[in-house]
Amino acid sequence: MDNKIYLQLKKHISIRSGQTVFLHDVADLLCPVDIKKKIKKLVIPIDNSRDNITTTINVIEIIEIINKILPQAVVISVGEKQVSIIINKEESKKIDFINLIKLAITCFLLFVGSGLAIMYFHADVNMHQVHETLIIAITGESTSPYWINIPYSIGIGLGIALFFGIFPMKNKNPDPLEIEMFKYEKDVNSYLENSNEKSD
Repeated sequence: MDNKIYLQLKKHISIRSGQTVFLHDVADLLCPVDIKKKIKKLVIPIDNSRDNITTTINVIEIIEIINKILPQAVVISVGEKQVSIIINKEESKKIDFINLIKLAITCFLLFVGSGLAIMYFHADVNMHQVHETLIIAITGESTSPYWINIPYSIGIGLGIALFFGIFPMKNKNPDPLEIEMFKYEKDVNSYLENSNEKSD
């Protein structure tokens, strides 16, 4: 019988204060089904009584916990050597309502700010005169510029949406927003690892 357990720790997980952490929460497991059933619900002992702290569990501690249940098992670790566990404060409905207000204010400020930036740019390059020149060049008459202003404005919105990948597409390259989020998550993980090393 194959008694090998391949263990891959996750980079970090986020839990609520007082939540029980199981082995399958912190690691991906590859092993026979009967062994997986025995070990996936193993409790990982951590002090999660405090709010808004970060603790780490290294792979040696995980292997020791598994070997207590299955001493004959061979645990092979791949990938990460430790997992960061972020313990979040239990939030109330009042906090959620405050976050909703913050989100609404942020969206409003971004909307107004981006609108003003586009208008200032158009005023700076005299886009109104450009549209009038285009209309005269196409029709030979100086008519109302709305028939070119409206599709132009819609095109700006669609261009921004496509640039930031708002519309779901199959087999698409990562958009700039996804790349920035990836960099941000990588920086957060690096910061958490360094802060944990210093605290140890």
